[in-house]
Amino acid sequence: MRLEKALNDLSKAARLQAEDELVRLASLSALTFQAVENFRTEARLDRECWTSLLKTLLASSSADTCVQITNILRVHTLCGPIISPVPRIRFGRAVTLKRFCHLLVTLGHYATINSAQRAVRHMIDQPIRNLLKYWHHIELGRYLLWSTFNPDALDQPFEDIDGTADKIRGVLGLDRNEAELPLLLFEYEIPSRIQVRFPTIAEAYSSGVWPYFFRPAPLGSQYGMTMPWPEFEHLPPRPEVVHEVMSISFIKSPIRKVE
Repeated sequence: MRLEKALNDLSKAARLQAEDELVRLASLSALTFQAVENFRTEARLDRECWTSLLKTLLASSSADTCVQITNILRVHTLCGPIISPVPRIRFGRAVTLKRFCHLLVTLGHYATINSAQRAVRHMIDQPIRNLLKYWHHIELGRYLLWSTFNPDALDQPFEDIDGTADKIRGVLGLDRNEAELPLLLFEYEIPSRIQVRFPTIAEAYSSGVWPYFFRPAPLGSQYGMTMPWPEFEHLPPRPEVVHEVMSISFIKSPIRKVE
């Protein structure tokens, strides 16, 4: 369902107010402008999500609109259409070394960032058997995971964009504020019990940091599609999907560090 249909369900006065609020939100920054554009093109969320979002938009103050939208969308993550991947396809996750170390501390695996950094440095390029022995319980994320894959080489998710960290980051449309930071690359298979889904605005705007380089995939797409940075506009977007958090016990290659 699209936002436009949900707006049509409102009274005339409520619709006018909601449209005004959307314009006000779009005028806050380039980031919120793009978010509103994405709201209008999103077609993979149900009526309940749009109804809640519009109710929040109509009731929120200018100071907390983004926070309130984030809180609503968190309830509707992992609700996009299910994608049926090819069996034994290998998925890839790219995350900065800094962000992953913070995750390890947040999840309680290590007490300090320094200890997490030492542990990560030790585990980079370790054989799979060592990863499974010492880190099988380590989660790859906190709430959900964004992943990519390579439709032309199902067992090599990063093969066609391998290069510098910023090239991988740019083609995947990751946070530009993390430019020049080293990346960790994880390759894993997803068990059949975990559903792979289209990313929607719910996943994109469910955290405190809204992404600029996110676009809902066009209707008819087989999977989500990344929005590369402008300097990589000549390269095709990569597939992207979302799914539940998994542990390193499903990893299929050594952890790689790319700079």
